[in-house]
Formats: sequence, C-alpha cells, structure tokens
Amino acid sequence: MKKQRIKKLQTQMKKEGIDAAFICANPNMFYFYGRTLTGYLYIPQEGMPVLFVKMPVGIEGAVYYKSPKQLPALMQEQGICLHGQVWMDMGNASAQEYLLFSTLFPAVRWWDGSDVFRSIRAVKDEEEIGIFRETCRVHTDIYRKIKKLYRPGMTDRAFSAAIEHESRLHGHQGLFRTYGHRMQAHMGLVLAGENGAVPPAFDYALGGAGDEGSYPLGDTGAVMQEGCAVMVDVTNNLFGYISDMSRTF
Repeated sequence: MKKQRIKKLQTQMKKEGIDAAFICANPNMFYFYGRTLTGYLYIPQEGMPVLFVKMPVGIEGAVYYKSPKQLPALMQEQGICLHGQVWMDMGNASAQEYLLFSTLFPAVRWWDGSDVFRSIRAVKDEEEIGIFRETCRVHTDIYRKIKKLYRPGMTDRAFSAAIEHESRLHGHQGLFRTYGHRMQAHMGLVLAGENGAVPPAFDYALGGAGDEGSYPLGDTGAVMQEGCAVMVDVTNNLFGYISDMSRTF
C-alpha cells in the first residue's frame, strides 16, 4: 500500500467533499496499491483502505470475492457502509461495470475521478523519478545498438522484431499501456520509406499502414530499400513506467 500517495488522494477528497474512492483500473491500482490485480481498492476519506481481490490468490490482508455481486455483503462485514459521493475511475471502467455498481450500491452517487487520479499521478515522487531514470538509461543503451541490428535485405517487420527482441533482453515487459478503450499498440513502430507518411488509424502521432485491417498500424512486411528513411519509435517499459524515443535513420 502506497500510504503517502493515498494520503494525497484523501486530502483531495476532503477538499471536494468526496466520501470514498473505488479504484479498479490497472494504472491507478499500481500507483495507489503497488501492483496490478483483478479487484478493487476502497479508499475512504479518512482511515485505512481495504483491498478486495478476485485474483491472484495469496495477497495478505485482502478480502477475496468470486463475483462483484458479493461486494456489498463483504463490505458490511468490514464495517464499511458505502454511501454518498464516491469517485470511480470511469475513464477505464466499462458501462456494464458502472451500471452494476449503481445497482449494488443504490445509496452512492458515482462521480468520475479519472482526472483527479491522473493529476495526482502526474507529480512524480523520488521513487518514480528513480525508476524513470533507469528506464531511460536502459532505453538509451538499446537505441545505441539499433544500427548494428540492421541487415541488408531486411523487411521492416524483421527489423522491428530485432529491436523488440533486444528490448525484451534488456527487461522490457512487452506491454505498452494506452489510454482509451479503442486504442491499441504494441512495443513500438518501425516505419520505412513511404509507409512513414501513412496517417494513423488511432490517436497517435505516427501511423503506418500495417498489413491488414485487424491492426492497421506500423510495419507492412516490405523489404527496406537502400536510401529510404526509417523511423524507429519504440518504447521501453521497466517496472511499469514507460519511456518513449524516436530516431530517424
């Protein structure tokens, strides 16, 4: 449990007259609790939070449930009467989840706390700054090796895979989180030649055509021609914190 971060949130809740926060999105769970999981973190305006978990097993101090429909009874057992004004990270919750919680907790007026959670997360503490510095240091080391990964006759996809492989060997988690239910991305983009001018299908600065309609983004599998420009925009993700770097060769 990240006590200082939770304290910042509770201070903001007092200022805005919010009785509790219900955390469910992975980035917010990681930030306020310290790891991602399937579950919910209940944070009252005052007092200690309570973690409700479906998966994984073995988390000390957690209250386990099989279905969210059990939460009202489990909260009562913990002495929690959920009512009043409550923040939920609706920017990541589904409409189905919101409607379910509106039914389970009729005494609650739910508000979207997404902007508040993001604003608190935006001010990085010393622990986070240290992680970012290490992430960027490793990222720089990877980019120094990119030229050596190229082989004549390579396709843009093979070149991208070589860079991704190098990144994974350096500890990249392989995940690139994006905000928005319709946003999709993998570790990064390698855009060669005219493909670099193809606009994106999603709300990104860079695009590329991809090679078919299910994922119209990034490399096409074409052989990189001598003299063409190659844009490499690949992320690094260590310990849950992402750095991004772009270079043109």
